[in-house]
Amino acid sequence: MLTPLFQKIILPSLISNTVGEVDFNMRILPGAENFPIGNNKGEEDSYEDEQPRHSRSIAPFALAEYPVTQTLWTAVYNLAEERNLKFDDDLLRPNPSNFLGPNRPVEKVSWNDAHEFCRILNLLCGKPEKYFRLPSEAEWEYAARAGKRETLYAGSNQLNEVGWYGENNKKETMPVGLLTPNVFGLYDLSGNVFEWCEDDWHGNYENHPSDGQAWIDDPEKRASIRVRRGGSWYNLARYCRCALRIGNGPDLRDRVYGFRLAAPVQ
Repeated sequence: MLTPLFQKIILPSLISNTVGEVDFNMRILPGAENFPIGNNKGEEDSYEDEQPRHSRSIAPFALAEYPVTQTLWTAVYNLAEERNLKFDDDLLRPNPSNFLGPNRPVEKVSWNDAHEFCRILNLLCGKPEKYFRLPSEAEWEYAARAGKRETLYAGSNQLNEVGWYGENNKKETMPVGLLTPNVFGLYDLSGNVFEWCEDDWHGNYENHPSDGQAWIDDPEKRASIRVRRGGSWYNLARYCRCALRIGNGPDLRDRVYGFRLAAPVQ
């Protein structure tokens, strides 16, 4: 039975986008001043790298309803080929996923792969450079929590209602959008696939920035590790919490790694 929270969904405005013959939607999120990110010691049975709980000011932005699907990935690759765009064919390549299905999230994609995908998507859609992008991890957590610290996972305290994780699937990804969205109308933020964020990895939130932008110490010399959020089909429930954060190298590919598109609000 769904909790009362799901009966109060007021969906943010929708932006519809098309690449080739494939549509994908993004929700315009309102942002918030002094939104609490992370956890204090002992809160949510958290890890040290989620601490300390702190405030960030999140500007309005748009976030895709779903992680990038195999259909969308394939459409971008095929259209780039058709239009003879120059791209790195080691990063943007035919569907790399292990678990095939048009509405399943694309996986086995690295942070570098996701960046090349966004670059080519912007060219195909006539958008400015870095229009479609990865979210910052502050934006990601704000979106997962739907602007409020009410639930442990993205939309519920019961992970079975909102996320595919290690105990409720056949050890594989699932098509997006089958479970209940959070209050912002966003699906699969907890579980299914981990989602890359733009940020360099920091071992805790000490000396954090005050805004919601990606935390990058030196844009000219990026750190060796990037952030991913949200947990996956493979993981225990605690790895699908809104606050959970993990770092990996930007070239790492795995069956649990996907990504979701963010964009500015104009």
